[in-house]
Amino acid sequence: MGVEIQGEWCEDPNIVKNEIKDFFRKRMSESDGLDVKLYFLILTLEDNRRLTEPITELEIKELLAVCSKNHSLNGFNFRLIKKF
Repeated sequence: MGVEIQGEWCEDPNIVKNEIKDFFRKRMSESDGLDVKLYFLILTLEDNRRLTEPITELEIKELLAVCSKNHSLNGFNFRLIKKF
């Protein structure tokens, strides 16, 4: 991974990391007249457990059954994938 700094390509991890941090620090400190507040939800241990547990074969079959019947926003479903 690398980044261009003042017209020169740099791949030194420490310099790249600092350049990226500086870039976002400057962008976040600039005022564009918007008052934006970000709120982050914190996952409970139960949420974390459910998100990281293995997906079962039954869950996959149920998902495929639902997606095969319903069209997505673009009008396609999993039958298109199965066909091709």
